Amino acid sequence: MSDKQEQPTTEIEDAVRTRAIGRGRQIIGLFVGIGLGLMISSLVPAIRERYDLATVVLWSGMAGVVIVAFDQFQVAGAALTRSENRLLNYVVGFGLPLAFLLIVQFFVLP
Repeated sequence: MSDKQEQPTTEIEDAVRTRAIGRGRQIIGLFVGIGLGLMISSLVPAIRERYDLATVVLWSGMAGVVIVAFDQFQVAGAALTRSENRLLNYVVGFGLPLAFLLIVQFFVLP
């Protein structure tokens, strides 16, 4: 095989590896966020009295993922808007998961 035939495979493998690392970081962020949210809610009685466990898990998990994968929101927004405007891409990329979680919060959770 020549170098031309091996080059696309290497680029594909690098892209797959990068996505796998990103997914791993998101999963770690999710569990760290949930853990911190549960710890904070157990230390602050006002949170326990006002919100149920499912709400605390939902929003603390989202906060953990947002902190870890903030740069991926721009990529997701750019894929949807096909625009070069970074602010628009962040808003669209962050707004869709936020809208989904709000729907879950108000219509699925008790």
